[in-house]
Amino acid sequence: MAWKPDLTEPPTPSAAALAAQANLGQWSGWTYVPYRGLGYKKWKDCRLYLYAHGVVITDNRVGFEVTRSWADTRVLEYRRTVNGTTKDSRYTLIDSAGVGVSIGPGGRTFLKGDKQLHGITEVLSGAPFVFPGDWGNYIQEGITKTQLPSVLARIERGESVQFGAFTVDRNGVTGRKRTAAWTDVANYWSYDGKLYFNDARKRSVGDGASTRDISNINVFLNVVERLKRGVAQ
Repeated sequence: MAWKPDLTEPPTPSAAALAAQANLGQWSGWTYVPYRGLGYKKWKDCRLYLYAHGVVITDNRVGFEVTRSWADTRVLEYRRTVNGTTKDSRYTLIDSAGVGVSIGPGGRTFLKGDKQLHGITEVLSGAPFVFPGDWGNYIQEGITKTQLPSVLARIERGESVQFGAFTVDRNGVTGRKRTAAWTDVANYWSYDGKLYFNDARKRSVGDGASTRDISNINVFLNVVERLKRGVAQ
């Protein structure tokens, strides 16, 4: 019989206590376990608990249990595809102190420049949990729903908001070297892991950047959609 993970396993008492302390709200009813097999044996007791307002991540190998709240988490999404099939789907969740925890199958190396760009002080290596597309979307949606209104309000007040490789304000989107004014941005497109902006004539404007270096990419794309249409709220 094929192995079927138990996705309804309740949080341990210590995980539940951490969630309550961090005000993560009610457990969603979903718990994710690592992939099964010889190569994954060391991860077998690690867990990812999804809550209404965040997640609890446990790692039995080194004994850490951490929380990440939608309100103050930045997420970096790294996906690698081979012949159209996703092979790696790694998510790094960074808290307000700059501590990241990477979960999901595959791996990503953070060099000194990467850490500087994203304000990362250290990265904890977490487990390759099953069904990363499901819990990954849950994390992105939770962060977007929670943070998008305040991000739009900040931009409306004239502030700049950084999303890793890009910085956004009321006038445009700035990359490493160039700024694309919102009046020039007609659409955006992704190719070979990079995001680009085009004008109405489909000419490139501004800078492109690797999608893996855009923090809270779902929030970022929602902001882009609104501002390129001249709608801040």
